Amino acid sequence: CRADDVADGGGASSGRVAIETRACDRGIRAVRVMSRADKNTVYFNSACPVCRSGVEWRQAQGSSCEIEWIDVHNAPEIVAEVGAVLEDVRERLHVRDAQGRILVGADAVVFVLGSRPGLRWLEPLAALPVIRPLLRWTYDTFARVLYRWNRSKERW
Repeated sequence: CRADDVADGGGASSGRVAIETRACDRGIRAVRVMSRADKNTVYFNSACPVCRSGVEWRQAQGSSCEIEWIDVHNAPEIVAEVGAVLEDVRERLHVRDAQGRILVGADAVVFVLGSRPGLRWLEPLAALPVIRPLLRWTYDTFARVLYRWNRSKERW
């Protein structure tokens, strides 16, 4: 089953309701109304070519029905859903999971990668006391350099 179309409307406590049309393997089309609060949502910046490439790679891996992808470059006001300002989301990946938890940076990347069946082993590995701080430091350093590079190229 894959999502074909997501349209936003008003409503729900998150301020948005998605109407999602799905095309399933038997050719059956289904429509359901849901708030973003009950699904995993990734907030990314498509103006960054590295970020866009990573998201496109992950989307091509399958199981995209589990994740709603929100491009903050094309919808900057939406960052309020995760309690962030636009520049924060431009610099570091943000995720709101189905339970409403906000994950930022390395934790968001591990969540996104771990949502793919073949990579679920990443989450327990990344949670190890020695690995997590190193992973966060590496991601934050890379993200800071990448953000400054994008700004110098006037991508936004």
